[in-house]
Amino acid sequence: MQMIWHDLAFLHWPIEANLLRPFIPADLEIDTYDGRAWLGVVPFRMTEVCPRRVPRWLGGRDFAELNLRTYVRQRSNPEYPGVWFFSLDAASWLGVRVARLWYGLPYYDARISIEYQGAAIKYHSQRTHRRAPPAELAVTYEPTAPPQTATPGSFEYWLTERYALYSARARGKTGFGQTRIGHIHHRPWPLQPGKALIEKCDMTRLINLELPEIDPIVHVAKEVPVVAWGLQTI
Repeated sequence: MQMIWHDLAFLHWPIEANLLRPFIPADLEIDTYDGRAWLGVVPFRMTEVCPRRVPRWLGGRDFAELNLRTYVRQRSNPEYPGVWFFSLDAASWLGVRVARLWYGLPYYDARISIEYQGAAIKYHSQRTHRRAPPAELAVTYEPTAPPQTATPGSFEYWLTERYALYSARARGKTGFGQTRIGHIHHRPWPLQPGKALIEKCDMTRLINLELPEIDPIVHVAKEVPVVAWGLQTI
């Protein structure tokens, strides 16, 4: 698949890794930085989403998305640090169903609005998926400094420069099917330090966790083209 990601906010909170363990397959290790796991809430929008080599004007779709994530590695092959998604809310009925069927990712229908207020972005997402726990994010975010690429080995690099996602279909309340990996490619993020005013965020309700009562670490990125490959069993 090919797409362009726009106007991202990376909102991150530290959390104890053992709290996340029940929600991640046993063959994946929770990735930590200085001994702590991190939860990310990432609102953004996508444009020109379509299969590779299909002209974007012919079949590209545009919609907003929001994900709740943490960071993992394979126990047997830690070469590919990647992302584990607890949920992905999207304002695309078709996109949600294709992603759930093809990638086995926990996508949910949502009603999402984005309002531009100068350099700031006011983002509101309300989950509308049937038979799914409610979830809402209301946040306004903006950059506070010019963009730059993260230095390898830095915390910013560890958080954002990840070129794999992991997926496994849930089986029952605690089990998982085979774990799969999907590789993605994009140029390094044009990261900007940012600030965020969060009016409401209960995205972690699905995994029965509370976000720490501290301000998140905020990074903002304007735009990056992305290529994503299909999933492979590991």
